[in-house]
Amino acid sequence: MAIISCPNCGKEISDKATKCVHCGFELNGAAIQCKECGKYISNTEKECPYCGCPVEFLDDTKKPDAQKVELTKVSVKFHLNKKILFSVIGAVVVIAAVLICLKINDNIVKQKREQESIEEASRVSEEYRTNARNIMYDMISVAADAESCGSLVGKVWSNSIWSTSDTETDQYTKNSYGQFYDDFNDALVDLYTTKSFETKIDKLSKKQSEITTNMKLLANPPEEWKDAYNQIEEFYDEWYSFVSMVVNPSGSYTSFVSKYNELDSGLLDKYNKIINKYDLGF
Repeated sequence: MAIISCPNCGKEISDKATKCVHCGFELNGAAIQCKECGKYISNTEKECPYCGCPVEFLDDTKKPDAQKVELTKVSVKFHLNKKILFSVIGAVVVIAAVLICLKINDNIVKQKREQESIEEASRVSEEYRTNARNIMYDMISVAADAESCGSLVGKVWSNSIWSTSDTETDQYTKNSYGQFYDDFNDALVDLYTTKSFETKIDKLSKKQSEITTNMKLLANPPEEWKDAYNQIEEFYDEWYSFVSMVVNPSGSYTSFVSKYNELDSGLLDKYNKIINKYDLGF
């Protein structure tokens, strides 16, 4: 039991009392506590006589139902800023264009490099062909001069051994008295010390050294010239031997003539095969 104040006289009474014992105010047997000021008042009051709070909100049984809030499906729409959208699209287009340009540029650079490589290979091949042609031309020209000198060497050698008179060789095979030398070597010495012949031999020797140096230009041939180089190198070896035996003859007359004829005919045959098989520009 709790003590409350009589709503009529304000004196204290029991909350169970139905009527105030002091003034006789009918309480109808029920009282409620004001939740605003804490005073007990009759549940028949419409508002608290102490603080004025409406009684209908103080009685839980009389409280209005809590407002029901119904959530409905909310449709959220995103509205993109057109300027931003166009900027994004523009950026994508620009990036794509840049990538395409880079790809095209890469292809152009690649094609340019391939073209340069082809042109360089063609240049190297043409340069090699020119060098090979010039060297072959020089060798066959020197071989022709060596052939002329070698022919005279063989003739002087033979006429000196067999004491054969000849207007071309008598000046080398005979002494100042018009007699044949007893030793063919004396005849060959006369020939090689004659100014005109000495000049020819000196020229042969210099050209031989020059061509030997130039052969180094052909030492590393492009793929398409490798077989030609092997053929030219074989020709050079025989050519060098041919020129050497004319510049500085040795051995017997028989061995000289045999080797001379062999190399002379072989050189011409090899030369013709090379120029017919390979395009040296002759």
